[in-house]
Amino acid sequence: MRLSAAIVAAGFALLAPAIAVAQTGPAPAPVVAQPVSTGAPLICKYYYFYNNIVRRPICLTAEQWLRWRYNTQEGIREFQMRSLLP
Repeated sequence: MRLSAAIVAAGFALLAPAIAVAQTGPAPAPVVAQPVSTGAPLICKYYYFYNNIVRRPICLTAEQWLRWRYNTQEGIREFQMRSLLP
């Protein structure tokens, strides 16, 4: 009797993460800035995002790519500065 209860409890423990993932639904798509229709040429790059199996092109203007790069660098710098604080 105790062995079967332990087996059932272990089964629920193994299935709990799968049930939790199934309830959360799909991950939201990453936010990508829309290209401005100023006639500037678009530069398309392929990126992998979290939980994506297939990579997709992201097409932005050169100015938008620079802004994205700057924002990423700022985020990394702020994270590193916060990690130095006690």
